[in-house]
Amino acid sequence: MRQIRDIFFEITPNPNLQLFINIANKWEKILGDFIAKHSRPIKINNGTLIIAVEDSIWMNEFTFMKSEFLERLHQYGYNEIKDLKFILKKIISKKAETYTPKDITPSMLHTADIIAAPIKDEKLKTVFKKAVISYLRNKR
Repeated sequence: MRQIRDIFFEITPNPNLQLFINIANKWEKILGDFIAKHSRPIKINNGTLIIAVEDSIWMNEFTFMKSEFLERLHQYGYNEIKDLKFILKKIISKKAETYTPKDITPSMLHTADIIAAPIKDEKLKTVFKKAVISYLRNKR
C-alpha cells in the first residue's frame, strides 16, 4: 500500500516543497536535538534554506556554524541547498505545539485544489486537501 507522502510527492508541482518536507522531517537527525530545539527550517528559496532561530544570540551562534550546517545537510544528500539564511522567529516546541488557527486564504484553497486535482478518490482528495491547507496555514 502506498503512503500518502509518496502520492503527494508524485503530484506536487514544486520540487522545493518536496525537498523542504524531507529536510523538515529529518531536522533533528541532521543537526541534533540541541540545535533543532532552537531552530526550524521554514522555506527554501533558490537553493537557500531559510531557518527560523528563536533569538539573536542563537542567530549569531548559528551564523558562525553556517558551514557546518551546510556540511551536515550535504552529508544527508541535500546538495541542492547552497546557502543558509537565518531569521528571527519564535520557535514552538514540538511537544507543546499549540497555536491559534490562522485564516485560510483563497490562495491556499486554490493551491490545495491544484495539488489534489489528480487524486480520483473523493474521500482521499478531501483529506489530502485538508492536509495541504493545514501545512500552508502553519508555514505562514
